[in-house]
Amino acid sequence: MSKNNYAMIQEFFSSNFEESSHPLLTESSRRWGKNNLLYGSILSALFLLAAYFSPTELSHFFLTFVFFFAGTPALIKTLQNLKKLNVNIEVLMTLAAFLSVLIGKQLEGGLLLVLFALAESIERSVSFKTNETITKLQNSIPSSVFYLDEEDNLLLKSVKDVKIGDKISIQEGMMVPIDGVIIEGKSFISQVQITGENDLIPVGIGDTITSGSINLDGHLFLSVTTTNSRSTLSNILNLIHEAQERKPKIQKFLDRFGKSYSTTIILLSLIFTFLLPLIFGISYSGHGGSIYRSLAFLIAASPCALFISTPTAYLCAISAAARVGVLLKGGTVFDALNKCTSLALDKTGTLTEGKLTVSKIEFYGTISKEEGLGIAKSLEKVSSHPMAIAIKKHKAPHDKININDITSIPGEGIRGVYQGHSVLCGSLTYIKKHLSDNLNDTFSFILEKEINKKHPISALLYKDNLIIFHFFDQLRPEVNNLMKRLKKNTKLAISILTGDREESAQEIANLLNIDKVYAALTPEKKVEIVSKMSETSNVAMVGDGTNDSAAIKRSTVGIVMGEIGSSISIESADIILLSDKISLLEWLFDKASQTVRIIRQNIIFALSVIFFVSIPSLFGLIPIWLAVTLHEGSTILVGLNSLRLLKNRLNKYGIDMKGQHK
Repeated sequence: MSKNNYAMIQEFFSSNFEESSHPLLTESSRRWGKNNLLYGSILSALFLLAAYFSPTELSHFFLTFVFFFAGTPALIKTLQNLKKLNVNIEVLMTLAAFLSVLIGKQLEGGLLLVLFALAESIERSVSFKTNETITKLQNSIPSSVFYLDEEDNLLLKSVKDVKIGDKISIQEGMMVPIDGVIIEGKSFISQVQITGENDLIPVGIGDTITSGSINLDGHLFLSVTTTNSRSTLSNILNLIHEAQERKPKIQKFLDRFGKSYSTTIILLSLIFTFLLPLIFGISYSGHGGSIYRSLAFLIAASPCALFISTPTAYLCAISAAARVGVLLKGGTVFDALNKCTSLALDKTGTLTEGKLTVSKIEFYGTISKEEGLGIAKSLEKVSSHPMAIAIKKHKAPHDKININDITSIPGEGIRGVYQGHSVLCGSLTYIKKHLSDNLNDTFSFILEKEINKKHPISALLYKDNLIIFHFFDQLRPEVNNLMKRLKKNTKLAISILTGDREESAQEIANLLNIDKVYAALTPEKKVEIVSKMSETSNVAMVGDGTNDSAAIKRSTVGIVMGEIGSSISIESADIILLSDKISLLEWLFDKASQTVRIIRQNIIFALSVIFFVSIPSLFGLIPIWLAVTLHEGSTILVGLNSLRLLKNRLNKYGIDMKGQHK
């Protein structure tokens, strides 16, 4: 075996991938691996049909194949379970099937095995369907990457061995396997695998690219910023696996209940075998005898449909969410979200885009607009303050200017020297404090008037020139329509929780017709308010930054904007919106409601079949073949009902396939 194949196999076994995704299997082999149980059950069904329409001797011949193809896997699993003293549904079904042979009901036993195999194959198909997106993503991740050594030679290296600071090559059409910063090249990337959006995103030197992004049309060189196990894509896949493994209370109860229930049903069947002749005066053997009725009871009372009613529904719902870029930390989140009656929203970065833009510039003095803007852009080039970033990104004609001795003054602004004169840019109070006497009367009045404005403002002072920059944090385009729909279609009490000023928060609240506003909040105050709200209702909290993380953790359901959210807030949250599409909130609440509703339907239907089939079977009203059909039919219907959760119907919420409002 080659070293490359050996490495691929090692990586496969350490990845917990499904067996059919083994790297050395051909595509046709993978299909057989995924569907072998289905193919076996269909083949068994064909032999069973042949047995039904054949003479006795030939019928027994065909039934041999039925018991071989459908019965052998069931028998092997049963023996494995009994070896572990685990009496479960599979043991019940296999016991009933082979006992039917002893009473001369081979056809009914064959029918039970075939329908049980079909139901199990459908259940497996549901599992494959729910994991399809994840499996495709896992299979598409490169296991190796070219990196540059100290002499800039390109060498192949396993992604697992890549270290922080390594320089790697990402060719056109390749998926980025690990997070990094571009150090050479420019291109367009797509993050459709992560967020569900197929937008083309331009990137260049200095831009950060997360793993899972696809390089569309250029050659990029990255400096790695995380290890493989801590990369964005690894974290997402780990979250999905954790969500699927985290069992809700009802599922945990059914798992605990299963062993004792199955044992009880077997014991009751034995008791009824000897008790029914005493009560009804019937014989032990023959059609309608106590053994026949007890066997029908054993089949009808087996809780196959009941046991798959919950996990299949949660898996389908989690998978549907993952398809639109929403990660949930377990199916229990749907239960909690469905109970929420209050919705608390952070403002900056959640309701707004979280990126300031220059909305207006006012010039006072003799300086030209081009020169003034050139000074501002050059002075702010070393600052990462949101206002500085907005000024640097403002697209307007400007002169190229060099500023010397640039110094940042935390909490106030920035200063430098241009043509021998001091130049200042920062808060209005900072600029006012540095006004000279001859400028004080004129500019002081202007600054005093602007200080009381609601929106963010900064100023630049150079000699006898003053420039006022007005900024605006724009509402997300989908927010207005979303708030209208939430108010109309839900009973949620909506409020804004923000650290921003009262005036700014109230302005946003008025635009969105939100009544409750809590402004100028510290992180501690946010937690206090969420705690108080939680005393009277279940609260869903939506935020994005580190300052929201404690409140998100305290809420009933924490929702974080994953694209711009801090790592701390993401770890605190129950739901992560990978694409930052707050428009998915209404869909989320409806999906939670639909999930809970379908689980209830599944449980009620499964219990009804058990009750209304098992009891009549003791009175001889339900023959074995009908008990088998109703029992396995209910299992199939529960699985199909759960599959409805895979449909997202985003158009119903005015959202296109990119997760944006139309």
